Amino acid sequence: MALARLFLRDAGLILLDEPTAHLDTALEDEIIDRLLDYAEGRTMIIATHSQSLANRMHKAWRIAGKALVEAPNHRRTKGVA
Repeated sequence: MALARLFLRDAGLILLDEPTAHLDTALEDEIIDRLLDYAEGRTMIIATHSQSLANRMHKAWRIAGKALVEAPNHRRTKGVA
């Protein structure tokens, strides 16, 4: 329901927490495609445990102890340079 409401607004900043949790792979991919299309020209911040979602993002960070560190090579697992 929250994702449906997102697409009805012209949000400049998009904050999402686990937007693809509990979805099968095909539906997760479709939701990610739609989110990336919608987020074009906007700022989107997503908290996720999904590696496939993180791999599709422009940048990704991990929490390591008490620090925020850039995820090394997070996009290479899907062949994205």
